[in-house]
Amino acid sequence: MQTTLLQSLGLLVRHPLPYRCMRSAAGLTLATLKGPVRFENQDRALALHVRRTSPPADFLIVAISDGMGGMIDGGGAASLAISEFVAEAGETLRGGSEPLTDAAHRANEAVFATYGGLGGATLTAAVFVKDGPAFLIHNGDSRLYARPPGGALALLTRDDTPNGLIAGDDNESAMSSELIQFVGIGARFAPTVTAIDRVDGATWLLTSDGAHDMRRRQLQAILDACVDAEDTTRLLIDAADAAGAHDNATVAAVRPDAFWGGEGIEKGAGITAWTPAAELFLA
Repeated sequence: MQTTLLQSLGLLVRHPLPYRCMRSAAGLTLATLKGPVRFENQDRALALHVRRTSPPADFLIVAISDGMGGMIDGGGAASLAISEFVAEAGETLRGGSEPLTDAAHRANEAVFATYGGLGGATLTAAVFVKDGPAFLIHNGDSRLYARPPGGALALLTRDDTPNGLIAGDDNESAMSSELIQFVGIGARFAPTVTAIDRVDGATWLLTSDGAHDMRRRQLQAILDACVDAEDTTRLLIDAADAAGAHDNATVAAVRPDAFWGGEGIEKGAGITAWTPAAELFLA
């Protein structure tokens, strides 16, 4: 892996976060809210658009990570987990899921080596290859939802919690603060990595628990009122803020068709990265 990419992403995700911030590109929006209760924001969100000459020539990684409350340096653990995973995946992806599994394990090893199991973070990511497959990577209780145009919101992840183990067929479970596994746990780390079906015009939604701590019908109502990824993200953060935001709330929304069809997206070989607070272009 090129050290420059990992170093650059590490610096980017450690960029200071204001109380609330949001950043958008065509079909892609990331936002985070510290909220009035937490001392600091331990959530991280990162998107990486890679354009190169070898297949897959053009792909997008969108990820969120929530630092473990009650353990040491949650923000640092989340920064390390997300930057290690995204950098490794961005360098090694060749169209299949195996490099993504390896990247998740690389993130776990890096966090465990730094904190010795005393600090950790969740990790949920979606990878979209232009005109190709899509993948889900998941560990913890952050979530990935999908909503086809005019359709019902579907939860694609299952929380790694005791409640998540007994969740029904729709994966929905009551919120729980107890994680069975997380990035940085060590040898017991077992991420979910799977292919997901692409749906034309669908909105994909990644959330930390502070953002999805509401009933699914409320999430559905918010999405029904939205016209694009930016609208969706803003309204979800507004809802978390209005509810008192007892935890950090982070949202990443993406519509892949709008992303690749929109103006302002870099063309030609290179890498662009976004967080809710900053943007970086690497030629």
